Amino acid sequence: MDRFKISGEELCQQYEEATPLSKVFSDIENELKQDRRVVCQFIVNGMALQESDEIKFSSLHLKDVTTLEYLSEKTTQLVDEVLEGWIKALPELIGKCEKLSAEIRKKGIQHHLKDVRDLVDNCQFLISSIISLKYILGDAVIAAVPGWQKAETGTQNSLQQALTAFEKKDFAELADVVDYDLNHGLQMWLEILESVEAIYTGKPTVTHKRSGTRSVDRNRISN
Repeated sequence: MDRFKISGEELCQQYEEATPLSKVFSDIENELKQDRRVVCQFIVNGMALQESDEIKFSSLHLKDVTTLEYLSEKTTQLVDEVLEGWIKALPELIGKCEKLSAEIRKKGIQHHLKDVRDLVDNCQFLISSIISLKYILGDAVIAAVPGWQKAETGTQNSLQQALTAFEKKDFAELADVVDYDLNHGLQMWLEILESVEAIYTGKPTVTHKRSGTRSVDRNRISN
């Protein structure tokens, strides 16, 4: 992973002081995309931004920016890491679904509130990763993998059903959603990501059961 740094003064030499930071973010991302790289994180005035922070800081004017740094990585490396990470994690997540649904049916929800929250958080993180991965891979790869859109929509719907059942305190329905709908969605993602890995990296598939832009001058400070 590479790290670059630009001073606010340098930015103001390339843009108007009243330019919103979102414009610079966009130019950097578009420029890196041409080099098959992505921004992993922006750091503004020494503060590392999360995704929600980027929205808040996007309206900041360049006259208020002291330093802008960003972490960048090659798309191939990032895709490899995301695919490998989820292909390893999904079988465990599937097992947790099966165990949790059985425990809820047998003992109720009282001792499994944290387990439900953790499962929902993990599935939401999976969806976020999938959306980012779709952007990086491009339409050609996604079109070559059957079931992607169905799995994405199905997992989002299953998560909403699980949350609704939890809020209604209908724990029998919650157990069913976790055991059948959510579990089935995770199984689909495991198969899909294995297919993507085979297409993108050439590795054999292992079957498991079950506006215009502007070039931004910057200084590379580490790798």
